[in-house]
Amino acid sequence: MGSTFFSLHYHIVFSTKERRPLIRAEWRPRLHAYLGGIISGINGVAEIVGGVEDHVHLLASLRPVHRIADVLRDLKKDSTNWVKENFEQRFSWQEGYAAFTVSPSETNFVRSYIANQEAHHGKHSFVDELKELLGKAGVEYDEKYLLCGWCSGTPPGCRSPPVGYRRSPLRCDLRLLSRNPAGCKFNCTTWPFHESG
Repeated sequence: MGSTFFSLHYHIVFSTKERRPLIRAEWRPRLHAYLGGIISGINGVAEIVGGVEDHVHLLASLRPVHRIADVLRDLKKDSTNWVKENFEQRFSWQEGYAAFTVSPSETNFVRSYIANQEAHHGKHSFVDELKELLGKAGVEYDEKYLLCGWCSGTPPGCRSPPVGYRRSPLRCDLRLLSRNPAGCKFNCTTWPFHESG
């Protein structure tokens, strides 16, 4: 064949570190545009970028030379530095991510799904959303590496909450772990727990 032909669309999802709600509405569109610019800068196409205060979704068309792990590493590194310089010093992304291939016939559906993230998350948590996406894609996962250990048994290495604090049932199901067999990837003592009493 004299030429290379490809149609490589990816639905990419990743969250802020510890799932903290740091992506403020005032500058969220600028972050989404910046993420899209990074994709464009590597000769990809960001078809849409969306999300809410604690995670983002991208529908991106990439080239055969792109390795998804390298793209995500650079995307997170560059955008973390940009957010820290311009908006939020405490900002960083969670280590893990989810990436799904999307057939050309499904790109409009995914584009609409990403565009409606605000409404979607008025009814569904990110964890429920992620479980649904993983299930639809046929990705097997161990829930103990998906959710905080306080919800499903503390994995090795995950510290207990500080004395005098209790679990928050509202936040507990929203915290993600990076895929890490050693256990918790975040410092549990820094999460904003609710005081007991």
